[in-house]
Amino acid sequence: MKIISKKYSHQFFLLAGILTAGLIVVGCASTPPASALAEIGFSHLEKINIKADSVEIASEYKSPLKLPFVEHRFPTSPEKAAINWAKSRLIGVGGNGVKVRFVIVDASVREEPVEKQKTGIVGIFTKEPTADYFAKLETRLIVERAAGQVAGEIRVIAERNILIHEDVSLAERERIWLELIENLMADFNGEMESQIRAHLFNFIE
Repeated sequence: MKIISKKYSHQFFLLAGILTAGLIVVGCASTPPASALAEIGFSHLEKINIKADSVEIASEYKSPLKLPFVEHRFPTSPEKAAINWAKSRLIGVGGNGVKVRFVIVDASVREEPVEKQKTGIVGIFTKEPTADYFAKLETRLIVERAAGQVAGEIRVIAERNILIHEDVSLAERERIWLELIENLMADFNGEMESQIRAHLFNFIE
């Protein structure tokens, strides 16, 4: 199941867990600095109670950590947002050996340069988009019985993009990135909940 949306809604999710600017950054030069922006949270949304003994969360996505992929620079990456979503919404309430696995397949953000359209004097005084950011989140939700038999599975793909102009500050750029992931997760949340209730209804309370 695939959902692609280009609309830009505002403030869909409650932001929680402010990141402090005093975090010590250790690692290679590609490690992004700590951000003062909030993380995307989902604790305000209703829990999805699943008749399962456990809910496992795993990620198969490995960020290349180099252009055109830039998700590691985001205040909240698609992967982190998806993990937060699963921890907040998917609750195992017991199910006679049934196990649920939430698997992140793709959680990438690509940065694509945008060619300037205006030239000459007009181009100097016209602020145009210089980069287009394409975010993608693909996940699988698998229900397994005690013997390892797959009893149900759904797959959801959400995609969003947003343009950034050449005159934005770093702080504004991070705010726009956060908005991109908020909107991506709004699409994902709606479609995943719909698919769970349509195809895994035997396993939810």
